[in-house]
Amino acid sequence: MSYLTKIRNWDSQRRQRINSELVDLKDRRKVDNFIRWMDHGIFRKYWANHFEIAPGIFRSNHPPDHRLRAYHKAGLKSVISLRGHGITVANNLEKQTCIELPLILKSIDFTALRPPKAKEILELVEYFYTLPKPLLIHCKSGADRAGLASAIYLMVIENMDVQEAKKMLSKKYLHFKSSQTGVLDHILDTFEVRQRKQPISFEDWVEKEYDPDEIQATFNAGRNR
Repeated sequence: MSYLTKIRNWDSQRRQRINSELVDLKDRRKVDNFIRWMDHGIFRKYWANHFEIAPGIFRSNHPPDHRLRAYHKAGLKSVISLRGHGITVANNLEKQTCIELPLILKSIDFTALRPPKAKEILELVEYFYTLPKPLLIHCKSGADRAGLASAIYLMVIENMDVQEAKKMLSKKYLHFKSSQTGVLDHILDTFEVRQRKQPISFEDWVEKEYDPDEIQATFNAGRNR
């Protein structure tokens, strides 16, 4: 095991330990410090990565409490978090705020480093159809997972061409295809190639043909050339 890997493992274990100590949100000072320094909240305080991608549909990084309240005051009704259902300080704080305001909050397990499962994508699409608008889609930084979800929204709900929808994953939002998060681009690239052979909707493709393991394997093979 390399020295860098050991440091990363130590840091991950430290974050998990501190997170487990604070998930009840009772010590708000420590909670705020954890969000600020260990969940990159210091950047999100001044940088929202916030964009309207379609009428009443917004994408951003994980909104801090004051931004959620401002969005609600401006009319926001629903939130989709792509950071999963895990019991974390960030998730619990968001749940607490959404209950208080109130806002409808739905969580889905996406990761920026692997293709989501078909059921996760279809769950996301179902929320697009059913949640009241205005709607906010967010992940941690608003760069990768939020970009994929935004592209899916534009293809499924707005009937946008995949080539145009792929612009949701770009440097404009601080997404970099050359990194490991490029696997998210590869999902859309794979769908685009399939659609050229014979027209098929994104929903039908995910439900009938989408294979996240194969997409990951072909992505890895391309990076190893």
